[in-house]
Amino acid sequence: MNQISEADKEQRLDSWKRIARHFNRAERTVRRWELNENLPVHRLQHGSASSVYAFTCELDTWLAARSTAPKPSQPSDDLNAKATEFYQKGLLQLDQVNTVALQKAVDDFNQVIRIQPDSVLAYARKAEALQLLCVFGARKPNDAMPEALETISIALAHAPDNAEVNAALGMIMTCYSYDWPAAGRAFDRAITYNPSLWSAHQWQGEYLAVIGRFSEADAAIERARVLSPSSFSIAGSKAYILWLSRRHSELIDEMNDLLSRNPHFPLAYINLGLAQSGLGDFESAIETFAEGVNRTDGSPDLLALRGYAYAQGGHTKKAHEALGELRKIFGNEGCGAFHMAMVNIGLRQYGQAISQLESAYEQRVWQLNMLGHGTFFDPLRQSKRFKELLEKIGLANCAISPNTFSK
Repeated sequence: MNQISEADKEQRLDSWKRIARHFNRAERTVRRWELNENLPVHRLQHGSASSVYAFTCELDTWLAARSTAPKPSQPSDDLNAKATEFYQKGLLQLDQVNTVALQKAVDDFNQVIRIQPDSVLAYARKAEALQLLCVFGARKPNDAMPEALETISIALAHAPDNAEVNAALGMIMTCYSYDWPAAGRAFDRAITYNPSLWSAHQWQGEYLAVIGRFSEADAAIERARVLSPSSFSIAGSKAYILWLSRRHSELIDEMNDLLSRNPHFPLAYINLGLAQSGLGDFESAIETFAEGVNRTDGSPDLLALRGYAYAQGGHTKKAHEALGELRKIFGNEGCGAFHMAMVNIGLRQYGQAISQLESAYEQRVWQLNMLGHGTFFDPLRQSKRFKELLEKIGLANCAISPNTFSK
């Protein structure tokens, strides 16, 4: 169901001209649809240039959803030539999902806003880039996310019924504000305004998994995969849902398949190692995390996870060495507290780990949305301080019970 068939692959359209001809519309119209309504167009990067292509099956699915969607008022996003150039550059940088490219994306979207201050989508994409910079550790949440919230507030004032803006708001509520009811409402609005916006379904799936509504999360991520079958980002979100719902064997199968298609995707190593750890196979997890460390030139996420696996696998000295590596990266700054807490949980230094998680809460790091159902935290669930932390982030009533989790 999620795979593009051979027949569909033959219906690949390799230019804006062919895509426009498929709809019997002008090229400018279909380009605007991509900007404003998430027309599923893919890009291949060739040095500094890029080419576009699309599959007719994805285009037809998008059109069917669009034809039944409510018609909200449209923001003023008929960009002039210069603003369009910056916007397209920003989208290309956003798709690369690395810290250098994401900062360039913020700069590009700022240029669009400078040229056309009423460009609602530029505000939404800027907020998304700022959020991702925090996810990848390039910006501190308490520094970047207030700017993202201000950006979204401006966009909402211009277009409260814009799907992209509401989806970005939902992500901020999930990963920074920990406001779960507000996140749910924002995603519901985004999908109502544009049912074909795959990122809204994707992020809604992650949100639903965080609050323990796993069957609904599965349905949401499936809708996202149907709308964008080739997205590695959606595959990463699917993996997160599988991990939180403790379907480790299924997660291993998914990640092995993903690595066979893209051996350079960091989230695949993270999630494969998480699944192996969840099954108690810490030696395999160490190998997986180590491969990820090598391929990412020392990702702090993977270094911390390898340290946890070392500790759980009985390699205490190497686990302490991992803590030393993390201290060199983060110094005395609180933004590394969550990473060091992972290793200390593995070392069974639970009091220290909880103190570090409390520090991470002060930094508003996105990873705290794992606390409700992540297997790492099972040894802490009887702790009064941990329960108080769950209360602070609003997950106490939907977290897995300490009496029912699987050891």
